[in-house]
Amino acid sequence: MRGSSAIQLSEIRQQYAAPGLGERIEAAFRQAGLPLSSYEDLFVVDQLHIRGVEAVRDLAGLLGLPPGSRVLDLGCGLGGPARLMAAEFGWRVTGVDLCADFVQAARRLSRRVGLAKALHFLVADATRLPLTGSWARAVFSLHVQMNIQDKSAYLSRAAEQLVQGGKLVVYEIFAGPTQPVLYPTPWADVPQRSALCTPEAFLQLAEAAGLSCERWVEESARCLDWFQQRLAKRHPVPGPDLGLVMHTALEAKLRNVRQNLEEKRIRVFTGIFSRQKTELS
Repeated sequence: MRGSSAIQLSEIRQQYAAPGLGERIEAAFRQAGLPLSSYEDLFVVDQLHIRGVEAVRDLAGLLGLPPGSRVLDLGCGLGGPARLMAAEFGWRVTGVDLCADFVQAARRLSRRVGLAKALHFLVADATRLPLTGSWARAVFSLHVQMNIQDKSAYLSRAAEQLVQGGKLVVYEIFAGPTQPVLYPTPWADVPQRSALCTPEAFLQLAEAAGLSCERWVEESARCLDWFQQRLAKRHPVPGPDLGLVMHTALEAKLRNVRQNLEEKRIRVFTGIFSRQKTELS
């Protein structure tokens, strides 16, 4: 895999640019006369992955970590999964995202719902994390690596954050046997912004990064069923929705994800990895 260039990073930032997003989300709630006092109120806008909160709860629940555990969320977006983990599992979560607009919104919305003390958000590249030492009981990667060209660096940096016995939890989209992928999608308006690999290639890169696979489950059928139900029920209603975040071609992006799943252009897997022991550990 090639390393990310400045042009590639700028393309990713452009894909997700959303100045004033936190303020606009708050304004949308006010205009709709909806409450915004709980992390649950934000579920309509802050779960930027297939199956939403169901997926986060399922994956977090597999780990059995006690309250107070320190966790890293790579590609944290608006902080939705981090807030859920803090509120429902009692974890202390650090969220990292390349998009400064998302990080600013994550901080603002976490303060708004009273969870700021349990959360820390920073702007950073997942392949060049400004974090040192092995400190995290778990690292989460939820629909993140589709934009990351240098997956070896991303996986190595994730592994370095884990304490002995810590887990990397992935919920990711990969290239399927049918190509090409139809764009735009939520992660890429054009193919040049996408860096999908096959699940087989990902597993090889994870092993090379010193990660041992403990769980690897295809979720494509489950995700397609969720998408079909969601789109069947979807109709315009007043109030905030994902259009605030994916501000261009939302309907086309959602339709393409469904069609990509139906035609096996993309596949979705969940996985749990542990850092392999070394001679020094």
